[in-house]
Amino acid sequence: RYHSQSYYLPQPFRPIEAALHHSATGHILVSSNSQPGQGKEAKPLLLEKKMLSAWNKIIFRNIRERLQASAMKLVAAERSGEVIDAPLVVAVRESFVSMPDDTDRLGTYRRCFEEIYLKETLSFFEHRAQEYQMKNGIYSYIDFATEKIQEEMARGNRYLETGSESNSLDKLKRCLVGCLVDRVLEFIEAEFPVTLANADTDRLNKIFRLLDLSTQSVQGILRLLEAHIVDGGILDMHVHASTIVADSEKYVEKLLVLFTQSTKLIKEAFNGDARFLTIRDKAFRRIVNDTSIFRLDLPHSATPKRSAPSSKSSPESRCPELLANFCDQLLRKTPLSRKLTSDQIDDRLRDVVRPSLPCIACSRLHCLKALRTFPALRRVFHQMHLMRRLISETSTDSEKEENVVQWLRHGGMPAEYVNKLSRMFQDMKISDDTNSSFKDFLRSKELSNLASMVNIKVLNHGAWSRNSERVPVSLPMELEDF
Repeated sequence: RYHSQSYYLPQPFRPIEAALHHSATGHILVSSNSQPGQGKEAKPLLLEKKMLSAWNKIIFRNIRERLQASAMKLVAAERSGEVIDAPLVVAVRESFVSMPDDTDRLGTYRRCFEEIYLKETLSFFEHRAQEYQMKNGIYSYIDFATEKIQEEMARGNRYLETGSESNSLDKLKRCLVGCLVDRVLEFIEAEFPVTLANADTDRLNKIFRLLDLSTQSVQGILRLLEAHIVDGGILDMHVHASTIVADSEKYVEKLLVLFTQSTKLIKEAFNGDARFLTIRDKAFRRIVNDTSIFRLDLPHSATPKRSAPSSKSSPESRCPELLANFCDQLLRKTPLSRKLTSDQIDDRLRDVVRPSLPCIACSRLHCLKALRTFPALRRVFHQMHLMRRLISETSTDSEKEENVVQWLRHGGMPAEYVNKLSRMFQDMKISDDTNSSFKDFLRSKELSNLASMVNIKVLNHGAWSRNSERVPVSLPMELEDF
């Protein structure tokens, strides 16, 4: 325990050394007040340094290999289940930490203790891990590896230096991941698709918790999860293609069901991790933009053939049209809108139109944000459905109409087109005010019967984009005078 004595013995000489330092430099000496084992980031006393240097030259240099071997033997015994005198290992570590080094305060510790500790850890598990996997299978091995990594990190926290200048625990973690995880990564990835297909969330969560110890290890299962969501989603869409491609409500409902299933799987199996939610969104962008279900000769085989987006023979996606039709059914007075409450309509519209909020736990599909053919949706939504609802006055709620326009703005629609949509609402408001004033004028002229028959809408050609031929109109004299 010489390193402990090297702290206590110099204390009586502290005032003398401080006075000498002050007379020589004019500055007050600030030395370490930390107890042994608590780290000594401050400058040690000169006498303390002399004692440590003498200890290193005369005694420690000759016995350090025996100290290393004894400490590692104790650690190995503890790994095997034996009860050891843990303070002895800590004392050996502190001896190496206390040894002076010209360039690095922890240089001696790193060369003579940390490096040996990591090598012994690797040697201990290298053969045991392989033997356990071959004997018990990959799923039992996952439990084994997770348990051993937790045990070793706790052991490292006891026996390795954990001060601010040390990164021993990070090195230990990389050593354990390389030994217990990376070597079986190929086997885990081979079993992962089967576990996904069986929706075994318990096993998936165990795989995730083990591979999450390494960022690189997770990348493989992220790719496999994306392929699982895409292939399963497109297959399901193909199975129901005969009904969903002709019914916008069923098409959107099918997307929402698939999205909800994927979100639930990620929350239960992968703890709602942001990386997996991002992969979910990426996968659904591919599903929403897949055009294979819109072929005229829809295949009914178990494995659909996906068409390349760049192919000239690829069918044009009807997804924009179906999404616009679905929004139209919600915003117009239809059987669908009548059977839903106002809040339910808002929720459905958000699923289709409103862009994602910056929240990693977001559980909405947001079809519009996933859609590549956004101009097609703009054309269908703007030129067909919105004009018809406004002119025929069949909208269920004008406030919802305006909310959708704002969501389209946030979803990436160019400002010039959003401004046109906003101008359409302004035109309708101006037309209503004008009609109301004109009807009041007719009633003042005792023409109430005519007032009930008049409903004129004055619309801006640039905003409404009507391409029909101009038709000459003769207005009644009363209207011209007005």
